[in-house]
Amino acid sequence: MMGAIAWMGPIQPAGATPQTLDGLKLELVSETSAIQPGVPFTVGLRIDHAPGRHTYWKNPGIVGVPTKLEWTLPAGFVAGEIEWPQPQLTTMAIYPVYGYKGETLLPVTITPPASLDQAEVTLQAAASWMCCGKTCHPGFATLSLTLPIAGKDESPEPTAAQPLFIQARKNRPERSDAWKITATLGEGTITAEIVPATGSSANLALLKDSAAAGVYFFSSDGLIDSRPEQQIVELPGSSGLRLKLTISEHAPALPTEGARLSGVLAAKIPWIPGTSATAIEIDVPIQR
Repeated sequence: MMGAIAWMGPIQPAGATPQTLDGLKLELVSETSAIQPGVPFTVGLRIDHAPGRHTYWKNPGIVGVPTKLEWTLPAGFVAGEIEWPQPQLTTMAIYPVYGYKGETLLPVTITPPASLDQAEVTLQAAASWMCCGKTCHPGFATLSLTLPIAGKDESPEPTAAQPLFIQARKNRPERSDAWKITATLGEGTITAEIVPATGSSANLALLKDSAAAGVYFFSSDGLIDSRPEQQIVELPGSSGLRLKLTISEHAPALPTEGARLSGVLAAKIPWIPGTSATAIEIDVPIQR
């Protein structure tokens, strides 16, 4: 999960507009100090939560609203989707929910046009979020960031915000073929079976004490209810894990064909030895 990163003073280039609002501080930051024509670059929404407050992942769980960004960009610029870091399990009142606490960066890749004839450009994003603690507060703000244009042969320097981007990439769920994952539909439940792939480099320590390893599944589309405790059974001989997940009463009816179990399988230790991947992506068909 995303660890705390020491605040290093002003990390925004000229033109950024940090805002302190109820329960958090937000600003747009850039990984590089300038934009090169035609070269994708990464910016991010930095959220510094006050103690006891959190915002939400792309699927918040049973309650909450995900953070959103709506961009207003110069002609020819294209913004990608938020590259969500591994979520954290937190609570709103009595409900387990999926979100972020402490300091969090939500990165977005922006691609500029191949030709730029101005000296600088301003990127603008309308941010919306729900910040919760003992109570919840919806928030809205327009944030902007102005960056100079570098020549095609120049190499822009990294900003002081670069460690935030490095940490966010480490916390991004990875795709892995080291584990074989299947999902089976039951009566109001889905059972996910997780076993090492043949000849893979899976971290078998996860199979010896799954409770200590903190194995948890975050549903990305709301199919799985965040309220019930996830039941984990260790298969004989440390050969794998079986997770019993409860289907949400608010989930759409499962179609006869094509239903999938999608989300993030997280743990406190890496799923693959020698890496920092404490979360892997799941997107598998649900068998009947």
